[in-house]
Amino acid sequence: MHTSFLSVCAGPLLLALAANACDDSSAPAPTPEYSGDSSKGTTPSPVSPATSPTDTVVAFADSDDYVEPEPTDDDGEVEDEEGVPLENDGDGEVCSTYDEDVHVAYLLPEMCEWNTYMCCWTGNDGPDGMTSNTDVCRVWDYPEEGNSLEFPRDSEGSVYCHGFGWADGADVNTNILPLYHSVINTGRTEEGGYYGNVEGAPQCGCLEEMPVVSFSECSRFDGDGITDCGEHGLYSNYVSRIDEPNGPLEDNLVRICDNYDVPDFDFRECDSHTYMCCWTENDAKGVLDNTDVCRIHDYPSAGETLEYPGDSEGDVHCHGIVWPEDATDKYIHLLAQYVQTFDHIGNKGYYGNIEGAPMCGCAEDMPEVSKADCTNYSPTEEDEDRIRGCDPNDLRTRYDVLYPDGDLDNLVGRCDNQ
Repeated sequence: MHTSFLSVCAGPLLLALAANACDDSSAPAPTPEYSGDSSKGTTPSPVSPATSPTDTVVAFADSDDYVEPEPTDDDGEVEDEEGVPLENDGDGEVCSTYDEDVHVAYLLPEMCEWNTYMCCWTGNDGPDGMTSNTDVCRVWDYPEEGNSLEFPRDSEGSVYCHGFGWADGADVNTNILPLYHSVINTGRTEEGGYYGNVEGAPQCGCLEEMPVVSFSECSRFDGDGITDCGEHGLYSNYVSRIDEPNGPLEDNLVRICDNYDVPDFDFRECDSHTYMCCWTENDAKGVLDNTDVCRIHDYPSAGETLEYPGDSEGDVHCHGIVWPEDATDKYIHLLAQYVQTFDHIGNKGYYGNIEGAPMCGCAEDMPEVSKADCTNYSPTEEDEDRIRGCDPNDLRTRYDVLYPDGDLDNLVGRCDNQ
């Protein structure tokens, strides 16, 4: 996979330009006006007529011989030595990132192979905190080209990804620039306090240069301004609205990480001898809603709970297994592999997790739900691979048969916050 100038340099370029723009504390910052309504025309030109935005940035990054002409404003007056146009003296002294956004945004159409740009943050010091919305599968070509850094099963920690895409020929000023500025700055880093990057990857870049992830939030631009793309995020926006201009995103935006595999899980860590999955999504038909989600303990931080009163969780399907104390590892792995990977992810196309919870895990680490379906492995002389639904098809009932004195607090029969 190739490495583009944009994905490697967009972050440092922004920092360099931002430093230049803010270096002289006495210089008022530029505050160009922008309207999100495309019917009101384009944004004011961010550069002088003497040179184009693309020429300026590419020369800055790639050419040692390039000598930038002395910049002037529309009246022929020389700009400040940092190359940032000066506003009226009364405009204040707050530094803005808008001009830096303009430079990078003009590069996107020619630099991003898939017309898609994404950021993934790993930390937050803002007032509202950060919700993890994705699994990171791997980072390509790290630590060197041809290698990959794998992140099996939640080993990446909390990661939030957000991106946007654009159709071929999209106007930079009225479409790409507003989205870029919103996703990079006003939506996350400036207002939300987001920071950090996935190890071995840039914080932001063209999608093909970013980590392989299972999901990304998405913003799009229409006549009413900048809006959310919908529940299926960046992948759905790319496929349905942009019409996959350069092929599928299967290399960098997937539904389920292919290293999220059952055999990597240590089932002996499950104190309840019970393993459960809860899915929320299916592209074609939706999931078969078979449970009520009551709450998630210790989220968004230890000691707190995220409540789901009534049917606020939407459609959720939970299914699990429970094994006797003398069960072999082969028995447990076979049953879990069937339930999680073959039957639901592979056969039914289920994916997605309840906010703040893993998709699958020990029952005590999963959300508190009313019930879950159950699958059992009961070999006989006639059928040594007999995998069947429990009778009755209820995980709690099966657990109570095996462990009549056991305690399974996360399967409650009926939520108390309905």
